[in-house]
Amino acid sequence: MIIALLKKQTALLGKMSNRLDGIEKLMQDEHGHGLLEPVSVNVTDQPVHIEVPDDWISCVIKNGSKPVYPFMNRLSATREAPLAASEDLTVDLHAHEVKDIYLVCDAGDTSTVRLYGLR
Repeated sequence: MIIALLKKQTALLGKMSNRLDGIEKLMQDEHGHGLLEPVSVNVTDQPVHIEVPDDWISCVIKNGSKPVYPFMNRLSATREAPLAASEDLTVDLHAHEVKDIYLVCDAGDTSTVRLYGLR
């Protein structure tokens, strides 16, 4: 009888441990590892694709001298919201969901853009 009770308690502790591991992973995904990765790129009128290593939670895009159109995770043919010259943009998805960043300038323009990604 005591052995059966101990087996039930052991099984229950195992389930609790698995659930706590899941909660810990969710919290880590939401808050990240605290590692900041800087990237600098020259952007022209041809789309620049930045494949993000280890999926970022958030990023800051610091634009250079010309307007730049930023796109998260997919490139769009529609250019509606340019990031003005010397303007910053903070993107925070609250999870490791920033996988790809695309940047493009208007025809004939070039801008140096710095990105800081949090993973």
